[in-house]
Amino acid sequence: MSKPIETNIVNEILSEVQSGLNEIFGDNLLFGFVCGGFSKGYADKEHDIDTFVCLRQQKTEKEYEEYLRWYFALHKKYGVNPDYDYPGEVVTYDYLIETLSILKTLVLTLEIKEVKTKKAIIWADMITSKTAGHVGTRLELLHKLKCEYGKYPDKWKQEVLAMVSEDERIFWKEKSHLLIMEHFMKYPKYDGKKLDGKY
Repeated sequence: MSKPIETNIVNEILSEVQSGLNEIFGDNLLFGFVCGGFSKGYADKEHDIDTFVCLRQQKTEKEYEEYLRWYFALHKKYGVNPDYDYPGEVVTYDYLIETLSILKTLVLTLEIKEVKTKKAIIWADMITSKTAGHVGTRLELLHKLKCEYGKYPDKWKQEVLAMVSEDERIFWKEKSHLLIMEHFMKYPKYDGKKLDGKY
């Protein structure tokens, strides 16, 4: 594992994300942020810059092409590995709310079969975890979602631990929900770029 990226470089990246998303999406940008290692302070050269973009209206082809050029250029500039399969999340607010609403009635099992359910879990985790580089005209919407879905990660952890053996429960109980869900749960595989076209 390489050493963590210096704080001043991380701050530069966050600033570039803010200005880049503003320039690309303009008034269409409700909120955007960075999550994952670059927001939590442990990013190294192996981490991609995880971005989440929430739009007022569906992205245009021009916007998305510009976003992808910017995304890969940003990673190249700072010498970090981009995620070629899932280069950030770019989603409309309406589709985000529709997808997250699945969680309100979800009975969690160790195997998630629906792609949309997988996205709901991933998006809720991205939104409610530590985020940075916030940008957009409606940041209060992000705050509202953090409050509304903030209980879910710990809820999932408890539900998964309740479905495993007592020995496993004892071993894993102090681990994060992310590690626990990654270890025990199965998710459907899909082509992220193909799915992106639907929202």
